[in-house]
Amino acid sequence: MNTTALLSAAISALSLVFSAAPVAHACDHEDADGPDVALVLSGGGALASTHIGALKVIEEMGVPIHCVVGTSMGAVVGGLYAAGYSAQELEDIFVYTDWPEVFSGRPPREDQSYLQSERASEYLTGALIGLGENGARLPGGMRSMRGLRQHFRSLTFHVPLDAEFDALSTPYRAVVTDFSTGAAVALSSGDLVQSMLASMAVPGAFRPREIDGVLYVDGGMAAQLPVRQAREMGADIIIAIDTSVEPPAPGEAPSMSETMQQLIRVTVWRNRQADVARLKARDILIAPSLEGLSTTAFDQAAHGVSNGVRAAQDHLEALRQIAQIAAPSRRQITPRPDLSRYADADIRVVNNTTIDDEVLSARANLERALQGDEDLLPRRLNALTAFGALGEADLARDESGLVLMVDERDIGRSQLQGGVRMSNTFAGDSTFSVLARYSRRPFSHRGGDFSLSVELGTTNGLEAVLQQPFGEAGRYFYEPSLFYEGEETPLRIGDVRLGEFWDQKAGGRLRLGRELGDWGVAFVGGEVRRGRSEAKVTLLSDLQPVVYTLAGFGGGVRVDTLDQLSWPSRGMALSAEAYQLFNVGDDASNTVQLSVSGLQAFEFGGATLLTSFHSGMVQNENDDPIDLISLGGFRSISAYAQNAIPTNAYVYGSLEAYQRLDRTGAVFNVPVYAGVLLEAAHVELDFLAAGEAGATYSGALYLGVDTVLGPVILGGAIGEEGAGGVFLHVGSSF
Repeated sequence: MNTTALLSAAISALSLVFSAAPVAHACDHEDADGPDVALVLSGGGALASTHIGALKVIEEMGVPIHCVVGTSMGAVVGGLYAAGYSAQELEDIFVYTDWPEVFSGRPPREDQSYLQSERASEYLTGALIGLGENGARLPGGMRSMRGLRQHFRSLTFHVPLDAEFDALSTPYRAVVTDFSTGAAVALSSGDLVQSMLASMAVPGAFRPREIDGVLYVDGGMAAQLPVRQAREMGADIIIAIDTSVEPPAPGEAPSMSETMQQLIRVTVWRNRQADVARLKARDILIAPSLEGLSTTAFDQAAHGVSNGVRAAQDHLEALRQIAQIAAPSRRQITPRPDLSRYADADIRVVNNTTIDDEVLSARANLERALQGDEDLLPRRLNALTAFGALGEADLARDESGLVLMVDERDIGRSQLQGGVRMSNTFAGDSTFSVLARYSRRPFSHRGGDFSLSVELGTTNGLEAVLQQPFGEAGRYFYEPSLFYEGEETPLRIGDVRLGEFWDQKAGGRLRLGRELGDWGVAFVGGEVRRGRSEAKVTLLSDLQPVVYTLAGFGGGVRVDTLDQLSWPSRGMALSAEAYQLFNVGDDASNTVQLSVSGLQAFEFGGATLLTSFHSGMVQNENDDPIDLISLGGFRSISAYAQNAIPTNAYVYGSLEAYQRLDRTGAVFNVPVYAGVLLEAAHVELDFLAAGEAGATYSGALYLGVDTVLGPVILGGAIGEEGAGGVFLHVGSSF
């Protein structure tokens, strides 16, 4: 045989050898030392706490897990287990995590800069619609995954962005659904956090996640119990933990949301049944009791763990047999590095926004967070997203070092929001306004915010504001604005209604200032305004209209650390401002405007105490009714109609106690509060008669609902001389 023939024969022989050799899989090793065991975890939201209980028993029985495959929240439990966490550590994570906060789509208020908190507090609703070249664009889901991404990153920071999932402590697959084809895909490498998020991106609740240019949604839509994927990894024995719920029969005339939910349930259940049929005789299917649990009630995690323990204990003999014959454990615990290791590391910016890289880096200000203060890191990332009205910000690591990833909001930079403001005493006094605001955020490559706001109703308003930061980290800002305000004001003293007044003004303002950390602002500014105050219907016949033109300057300091605006549980707010306005060519006199306010929230047992005071003064030589301050309405002498107490100067104080009633712990719920409010004020009425003044008080009981569209308050109040009654208050004005 010649050389060519020998070489050809050798190549043919090698080809046969390699074609006959088994393909290497993550769970497929030499079976001489025993079969490989795969842990398969179904989806189910908060029901995944039962996975952890079952896993505790599996660990106690000494059953080695050679690979883990999960769908949706099962992919989260499986991903954390694969990253090195024990069952006990997973229990601690699930029980002690503030899941409602993690699932919330917005940065916590105390993590936002004062300027962003100030802008957000002026409007009824945070619901936004994007405006672009193709028209209106709704968000891709009810909630953002911003908080989930940050939380999972903090738990898996030791896993690099470009990880091979076979190289984790336990080989791992996250099962997702390809949004284009509907096929189940088992992700085997890349960003562990993004893989877990994609696997739990429930359609409607969260927008699809993009990984390497492909959109994925919740894996339960294609593989609720991913037995097939575990077989493909080379598993010989499967321990499946299943929290799937058989869909109920639909009721008559289901609503749109009920129809969507039923379609998802049926789709999930059908593919789950197909995978259950793939289980073999020596596989184990653990189905924990779901009594007392739900997919959104993460506060019941401890109960879910207990249910999982009991369910796994029903299979002790089968687990013992698997432990005896299975291959030895190959689980490697990966050390979790301290953030301080990266204190001096360079940070590469992956910037998917219009803001300059340098501004994002300076604004993030991550140096202190990387020096061991791990609790500060999510707060700095939250502040960064709030600064630019961005979508998500994330700090991770790869082989080259640290990576700061920043994404734009999914609805784009141009946004529209709306709302309603209403107050009604059910006794003839009511106000009503419809509001709309167009915003462009970020406005430029330095950040910023341009907005145009409109209010129509008993109060009419138009305002255009440009808020533009400057300086290395955008801490300085300038804010020019144009405005028009027209407001109807009822005047009541005691039980006597003296009339209706109409006050309107238009002009421009300029504010220059600097942020004080993320908790306050100091500013100076100027204003020019033209206005008119007149009585429409009144018993005071000698009151004449006042027309004025004023120009002047002033400044102030504001501080705000409240955790939320409507019903805070902690924090404080302080404000002090002073303006000097000079008359320009009209009959009105020079005017001084002063205001000071303070508010402090205290947690007291299961309730919250809220103390507040504010005082204001408009002083001029002629005691003209220029820019009168109006009291009345909820938390402003609640026994009176909104704006029913015009005054030149006042001092107000209140003590309020309220308690949240809906402490279900579910991640999608509507907070309900019950409260009692005591108020007192001293008001001056110099514009009626020199030295005219009086004290007034109010007591109120109320129920409040903090809806996605803003606060709604229904209550009853009583004040002096028979004032008071039932009131309804909705929203706020700009």
